[in-house]
Amino acid sequence: MMRTMLESILLFLVPFGVYALWVALARRFGFDSPAFSQVVTYLAAVGLILVALSFITLGIFAERHQDAYVPAHMENGQLIEGQFK
Repeated sequence: MMRTMLESILLFLVPFGVYALWVALARRFGFDSPAFSQVVTYLAAVGLILVALSFITLGIFAERHQDAYVPAHMENGQLIEGQFK
C-alpha cells in the first residue's frame, strides 16, 4: 500500500519537476518562460491524469488471488502466518 501511494505521489510530481527543469534552463539560457501561476493548473491536471492512469493500470494488471485469505493465527502455540488458501 505504501509503495502504491509513493508511486502515485511521484507520478503527480513529475510534471512539476519537468516544469522546474524548464524554468531553470530558461533562466540559464535566456528563454522566455510563461508565468508559473498560469501553468500550475495545467501541471496539477496532468499530474492527476498520470495518477489516475497508474490506478487504472494497477487495476488491470495487478495480481489476482482466487483463494480466500486466512489471517495470521495461533495454532497449537505456534504462530501461523497469513496466507491464501
